Amino acid sequence: MAYLLATPTTRVQIAFTQATVLLGSLVLITGTATLFTFIGQAIFLTEPAIHTGSFLLMNATGLFLFFAISSYCFLFSAILNDDKKAIGLSTIVTVLMYAFDLIGKLAVDFEWLRNLSLFSAFNPSELARGETSAITSMVLYLSITIVLYSLAIVSFKERDLPL
Repeated sequence: MAYLLATPTTRVQIAFTQATVLLGSLVLITGTATLFTFIGQAIFLTEPAIHTGSFLLMNATGLFLFFAISSYCFLFSAILNDDKKAIGLSTIVTVLMYAFDLIGKLAVDFEWLRNLSLFSAFNPSELARGETSAITSMVLYLSITIVLYSLAIVSFKERDLPL
């Protein structure tokens, strides 16, 4: 990081570039997985097993979920001095949200826990069957992404770095 900060670029440019690379990588991974799913289907199946529109909508919603998860991970990296703490906190938050969603699905008494999880807005099986709209969850995920990435960039710009 010291080498990057020694260059004539601003901290905002550095953080924005890092965020762009992270988001671009998520798009590349999701796009590649989607593309190869269609290629595999064309090669190995005689009849299409996947409804294209529903599958693309499900993958787009999943991509936006990944964007939201990456946004709080990026924020933790921007505000914490230690990489291990940032990775640990990101892992804890993600695992807790997944656990809250799972427990909320399994136990009626704890269904309220799903409200504490980003995963509750992503229902891939309902999306694949066309039973639900993805717009609400995509707007939620995109809003979280924009707010948390903005906070991360501003906090990185303002903080003192122990180099």
